[in-house]
Amino acid sequence: MTPLSIAAITIVRQHYGYLDAAVTTAIVNSAGGCAALSLQPDGMEVRTVGDKVNFPSPAVGRLFGARRRVTRTERALTVCTGAVVVPGSDGSERLAATMLATR
Repeated sequence: MTPLSIAAITIVRQHYGYLDAAVTTAIVNSAGGCAALSLQPDGMEVRTVGDKVNFPSPAVGRLFGARRRVTRTERALTVCTGAVVVPGSDGSERLAATMLATR
């Protein structure tokens, strides 16, 4: 999986204190772009064709991590799965979002 992390600041939180869904989506989308791009030859680009995001639990915390995995790659399209996790003080992680994307 390709890791990416971001520290949450007040301006990107919703009124309930959760990390805004748009920011959560951007985190996992960026990680996916890096994962897909890592499999492309030099000089190639990737763009998101479609994605689906689910939010199984609120994104509450100070630090958020994204992990993304390329599940299939072909000549023109790459399929990635990903997750946004919130690390706990005991080393555990809580799932805040999942994504399936085609690039």
